[in-house]
Amino acid sequence: MKLRFDYTPFMEKINHYFDQLLEQVVDLQVTTDGPIILMQVENEYGGYANDKSYMRKMAEMMIEKGVNVPLVTSDGPWGDMLENGSIPDIALPTINCGSKVKEHFKRLREFHGDKRPLMVMEFWIGWFDAWGDEAHHTTSVEEATNELSDILSEGSVNIYMFHGGTNFGFTSGANYYEKLLPDVTSYNYDALLAEWGDITPKYEAFKEVIRQYAEIPEFPLTTKIQKKIMDSKK
Repeated sequence: MKLRFDYTPFMEKINHYFDQLLEQVVDLQVTTDGPIILMQVENEYGGYANDKSYMRKMAEMMIEKGVNVPLVTSDGPWGDMLENGSIPDIALPTINCGSKVKEHFKRLREFHGDKRPLMVMEFWIGWFDAWGDEAHHTTSVEEATNELSDILSEGSVNIYMFHGGTNFGFTSGANYYEKLLPDVTSYNYDALLAEWGDITPKYEAFKEVIRQYAEIPEFPLTTKIQKKIMDSKK
């Protein structure tokens, strides 16, 4: 088996998978008043390979199975990742990063031209922890909000992660740099909302930055559970 290439046995598996997956989400697109505004073809493929035939077939398969919102790709802005992982005539190239946004937006603009929108698809506002790390990985509120302001002054953003989470069982995965580094169960990620649901100072700071570019509706938050007494009479 050749994974993530235009290799017939693999593409047959992807086709079967998309039959099951997309059937569950195509009616949730914004074109039918749903919440899905974009769909992504692959993920950081430019750091893995550069098989454009594979990427095009993935996009075409998505369209054939009912995807009609704009397609995007998502890659690091370093080296040849954008060139390897992008199919600009089908999907909008976007970048993943957590710092030096102005520098990376310049690179993205040079790649796809001034007339196409700029977007950070994964704005890393923290990092994951691995077994053996000396401390929990965090990004300062000031650093993260400054980068957010730089993004919104030129383009759009998708925050990674907005809410921390938990990898139960053996689903935490691992990364390999100079050695294998298994991730810990917690995926708190120094996110805007903590793994257990708390609002953080970073959340409040981000809200103030976003407020400069868009109206933020206010609504009350409460931990009180409202009990509705149902009329037992028929």
